Amino acid sequence: HALGLGCCPLNWAATPERDSRLRETFDIHEGEVVVMCIAVGQLPETWTVARSLRRSPDEILREDRFS
Repeated sequence: HALGLGCCPLNWAATPERDSRLRETFDIHEGEVVVMCIAVGQLPETWTVARSLRRSPDEILREDRFS
């Protein structure tokens, strides 16, 4: 981030055909397994981040369950 770059890990869940194209493009040995890719790019000045609201522990815990 100090250089203005951001990254995002991406799970590699591809069809066998797409996996073969990746292997051919980057000369990946048959004995190696691709499990993820990392997208890298310039960060925008602002962005929107998805967020899930969480309930507080007081809302979901009951004391009688632990006694």
